[in-house]
Amino acid sequence: MALLTASACASGPRPVDFNDPLSGPVSPALSIPFEKYALTADGLLRTNSESGIENGIERPVIRTVSGEYLSREFVFEVDVTIPADHGDIAYVGFGSGNNNPLLDNEPSQAILFRIHNLPRMPFYGIDAAVGDPAGGMGYRGAYREFQRIGEYTPGNTMRFQIAHRAGHINGVLALVIIALAVVVWRQTHPAALTIAIQQFEIEDPPPGQENFPDGLRAYLRAKMAIAGIETAEPNQAGAMLSGQLRPRNGGFEVTIQLTRIKDGERIWDWSFDIPADADMPPSGQDDARSRLQGAIATRAAEGLASYLNLSGSAPVTR
Repeated sequence: MALLTASACASGPRPVDFNDPLSGPVSPALSIPFEKYALTADGLLRTNSESGIENGIERPVIRTVSGEYLSREFVFEVDVTIPADHGDIAYVGFGSGNNNPLLDNEPSQAILFRIHNLPRMPFYGIDAAVGDPAGGMGYRGAYREFQRIGEYTPGNTMRFQIAHRAGHINGVLALVIIALAVVVWRQTHPAALTIAIQQFEIEDPPPGQENFPDGLRAYLRAKMAIAGIETAEPNQAGAMLSGQLRPRNGGFEVTIQLTRIKDGERIWDWSFDIPADADMPPSGQDDARSRLQGAIATRAAEGLASYLNLSGSAPVTR
């Protein structure tokens, strides 16, 4: 992530103009965690992720040394290239960039471009957002503002710009997007996707579990409603959620799919495990059947909400 830093105090180095190709030597105006990045002839390259190259939660930030850019006009531009075959999310922003505990340590208290290159989904959306754990909008309520504004072209270099020009800005950082000219693309307004729920299948159930999927739809409707996902009967829905349950060691391996009803196209699938002790109460009686059904529904609704939030197919937790 590249971040133009904004500070809540008036101390520290004054802001300066700079232009850095990030191929070396590095401008003294930038702070770069070189344990995570390396300079190359083509620019700065992410080289290390201790949490893995898929679904990692490390967000090392390249920052400006000065946190006083809000005190002056500026134009902040960053060129971003993500290899076409590499699953990643890049961030360009203005603000403090503190980790957001609601959303896998994504940068927060900042205006952000969220640039997705996720070929396995596939998804390539670009968002303009204001990250704020108290914002209550977007996926998991992790934003104060959230708009889908375009798509990233896999493997291409794209330029992102944040500009502060004439005008006085008041209020907390999470609101300054109103006064900043964030110039990339116009926002789009995707239609909401209403989802029907098909009875899940169970494969090779042990004796007594043959009817385990019965009642699961009620849990799914409840958990999807909490996640802000609208459900309907198949003749009124745009997509169908289906799934398969495979019993394993008292728990389940679960695979779910989302299929567009009008043409039968599979638009998303996801697999996850629910262990036998999922959501086990610390004491008292344990209704294992209901507990596991609830755990499956919770995980399925969270994954579906994440997909819908990324794809722009529906509003989530508005």
